[in-house]
Order: sequence, then C-alpha cells, then structure tokens
Amino acid sequence: MLRAIIILFFIVSATVFQAQSFRGKVINSESKEGIFGVSIYYKGTSTGTLSGHEGSFDMRAIPGENVEVVFAKFGFASKVVKLITSEEILVQMEPNDGLSEMYEAKTKDRKWQRLYKRFEKALIGETDNAREVEVLNPEIIELTKNGDGGILGIINEPLQIRNNATGYQLYFFFNGEVSVDDRDAQYNGVPYFVELEPKSNEELKKWQDNRKLTYEGSLQHFMYALVSDQIKESGFEIALANRDPKSGKFISGANVSSEDLYKDGRLSFDNYLRIKYINEKPHNEFINSYSTTTRFGTRSRNGQAVENLFMENIPDRDGQVSYLFSRRKSLLIDSAGIMKNPEFLLEYGYWSWERIAELMPAEYHLEYIKTNQ
Repeated sequence: MLRAIIILFFIVSATVFQAQSFRGKVINSESKEGIFGVSIYYKGTSTGTLSGHEGSFDMRAIPGENVEVVFAKFGFASKVVKLITSEEILVQMEPNDGLSEMYEAKTKDRKWQRLYKRFEKALIGETDNAREVEVLNPEIIELTKNGDGGILGIINEPLQIRNNATGYQLYFFFNGEVSVDDRDAQYNGVPYFVELEPKSNEELKKWQDNRKLTYEGSLQHFMYALVSDQIKESGFEIALANRDPKSGKFISGANVSSEDLYKDGRLSFDNYLRIKYINEKPHNEFINSYSTTTRFGTRSRNGQAVENLFMENIPDRDGQVSYLFSRRKSLLIDSAGIMKNPEFLLEYGYWSWERIAELMPAEYHLEYIKTNQ
C-alpha cells in the first residue's frame, strides 16, 4: 500500500490559471474503493497532480473549451474525461494486468526493444540503485533514431518509475522530447515522489540505508554542508576551477571554504567550483566511462543538458568529483540548503553522470537535516 505523496517540485504551467478548480474522487470500478497515487494531468501538457488518500483530488482548472483530463496509473486502464468545474466528479478506473495491447506489440518489436534498452540505460543510469529500478509503463514511450545516431523519445503521459532500492515510486512528467546520445540523456521534466509501503522490517531497513547512502555526497547534501559550515565534517572538499580554452578540460585551482562562497544567504563564485566527496569512491561504471570517452554533458536541476565538455585525462579514483557553474552572479540559498532557482546551477562530472535512479525528494533532505543536527 502506498503511504504519502512527497512532492519535489510544483509543476507550473505558462497558462494563466483561473480561480476555478477541478475536483473529485477516483475509485476502483470493481471494489469501489478510492485509488491513491493516480496521475491526473491535462492532456497535452505537464500540468497535473496525484490523487490523495481515499482517491480524492483537487487541482486548479485551465481555461479553454473541451479541455481533456487524463487519469493514469499502472495496473488500471487509463481514462480521459472532460474538464468540469461546476461540480465534483467521480471517476471510475478499471483494473487490468498492466499489459496493454500496445505494450505487447512493442515488446515483440525487436527494433523498439533495441532502442529502449539504450534509452532506459541512459535515463535511469548505471549505479547500484539503477539495477533495482523498474519502468512500469514503458509502452507509452515512442522511440525513433535521430540523424546523429542518438535516440529521441516522446512521452506524453507520466512515466511511472519504481525504485526498489530507495522505496520510492516516481511519476515523471516530461516537457518535450527526451534525447539520448551515447550514455547521456537530455530532458526537461518534473518528478512526483510517492513513498512505498515496505513488506517487512528488513525491506524498510534496506530502504533507509540506501536513502542515506544515495543522499550523502549529493548536490543537496553539499548545499546544506555549505550553508551550515560543515564542508569538512560532511566529507567534501572545495576548490576553484577553470577550463582550458583549447581542450575544454578542467583545471583545478585554489581551495576555498564556505565563508569564501556563501554570504548573506547567497552562493557566489567565479568560473567553476570543483567539489570532491571523499567519503565514497566513484562507481566502477563511472571509471569505465573513461575507456570510451572523456566527454560528459552539462546538466541543470531540471535535467536539461546545455553543452558537452571534456573531463581530466585520468579520473580521480579516491572520491566523487563534480563541477558547478552558475549562470547567475549569485544564487539565493536558504538556511536549509534549498536553492530558490536550481535551474541556473549547472552540474558536471559525477553529479551529471548520475541519473533518475539517484533522485531523492526534498522532504528526505529536510528529514536528514533534522536527524543529523
């Protein structure tokens, strides 16, 4: 049974919302019980929400005639209804075995299977967590090759991803195409996190351990260490960095402290920062990447790659090395280490290499702070 909805970010539409709401309840057509965790979104957009306990939902309406709302959840047949703002509605969803005709057709298509294998690896990642991640509704992904040998994916409804390593289910709303090139995935999207109910105390302990391991050394962990002046105690080392104008490779500079970077609630630095997390060695797959290429994509917090660059010739094997670049002169960061505009901070190196399997909800960050204060 699913327990609590944990929202990482709010999905915002460019459309000006009206003061009306679209509300109601989603139930199982057979048992008549409310369904928790149904993806509810406006067709053709990434604006949506999830149904709460008892299957209830309440979302702001968007203007327009004949607006359609999609209800989707793995294990149930998707349903589309017209937007109604004058009254509460009851939506009944029919359970199924999760295998649609579309899915069965695609799994028999060898070309789609080959493309999907590459696509999933680039999107989910190659970490230990990634081995325990399941994409529950891959049949919604339309895949084609682009002219450069890469893959383009079109995903018009939330991709449901179950992370059995950390105990979260993600409902990922993608804005636009997902582009896969070699081992890199470029996308823009917003995840919803739903905490899973453990089947045993052993499974709960596993999730708790993996969540802590996944969080420690992450960008969010670094940000809190920075604002709380606990860089060294948390296992981080910081140095300034630059890039060689000819090769594009990073050149490390002088070491810096929290006081040099964070003042009056703002993070400010010139050029690049080199952050090394020394409490954990880099994953073998990250090291192996250097046997084929030293090119790694830039990534912002919305997942969108901006450019490519070359890393050092020899990767650091004693710690996880990442680089940061700010597209603004300074970034506002509160006392809990939460950035106001994370999309303006670009990531390189280890943080860029990690994928969806390593995503953690903001609420875990706050829980970690509370536990470790």
